[in-house]
Amino acid sequence: MSEVTRTLGRFLLLAVACVAFPAAARAQSKIAGSNWQKGPRLDSVRAVVKWVDGLSRTLTEQVDSTSCDDGHVVLVSKLFTDSGNVVRRFSIEGGSDESAGQENHYYDGLGTLRFTFAETSAANGTRREDRYYYDASGFLIYHDERILHGPGFTGGFMGLPVRDPRGAFLAGCSQHDE
Repeated sequence: MSEVTRTLGRFLLLAVACVAFPAAARAQSKIAGSNWQKGPRLDSVRAVVKWVDGLSRTLTEQVDSTSCDDGHVVLVSKLFTDSGNVVRRFSIEGGSDESAGQENHYYDGLGTLRFTFAETSAANGTRREDRYYYDASGFLIYHDERILHGPGFTGGFMGLPVRDPRGAFLAGCSQHDE
């Protein structure tokens, strides 16, 4: 192999790497706040949510409730599985004297977390919504927090990704301890 052929081969490999790797990096990057409402990555998440919501009447539901923090917090967990026993939604709701809320976690057909929607209300009048969007590999691509009313509240649901919904369902209070 001549030196010219080797140099051209290296140049071609470098050119391909420059084109390919930035695309791969973008695939694992977060979405900017300015363009979060549109785009194929978010559309795919919304399609999963729509699909799971459409399946809701055919999903098998398991319910469990538990008291935590010496009875000051009550949690109700719901696990929804499809006909293949894949978890498609995990919901947890609860409250205390200070706040109440609900989290809904949505999973695709492979059981990968794709979306979380959390609503929290606090005794000080605050109402907050949080949305977490995940790509097909479960990587967080966007988080949106909205204070709908009131001064704000730092408590409530933590917004932690629930990647093992069966484990979270069985864990009860320990899943949500700080």
